[in-house]
Amino acid sequence: MDAITNAIFDSCEPRITPNIGVQEIDGKGIIVVEVIPGMQRPYFIKSQGIMNGTYVRVAGTTRHAERYRIQELIMEGTNRSFDQIERDEILSEEEITAFCEKLYHHALDLCRSNDIKTQIRKITELISKWSLKRR
Repeated sequence: MDAITNAIFDSCEPRITPNIGVQEIDGKGIIVVEVIPGMQRPYFIKSQGIMNGTYVRVAGTTRHAERYRIQELIMEGTNRSFDQIERDEILSEEEITAFCEKLYHHALDLCRSNDIKTQIRKITELISKWSLKRR
């Protein structure tokens, strides 16, 4: 069991200290490894690096985390979210209008019926500014 603990501790970053024990099931000793979720996300395989060594569970499978998910995990690890990042960028009206159009068309693409499509409203710069003021 020490070898398992050492392998986990040495190969993961930030360091993970698992809880390891033996349980008897059907008369056989089974090694149970419990890893408690931590706040220093993302955890990754050190030798593969953060971009290739970060994995997530999807249903019953383990998959490589996509770049955006790794960024989300980093933000969660610092107790921040994307909308809390301050930016000094100023967008032109054309950029805002183009972004609002993309959001609208993406929402339409996600609709499964025409009834739902009729309920989708376009977002505008004015609506965005109004919602920000209400916060």
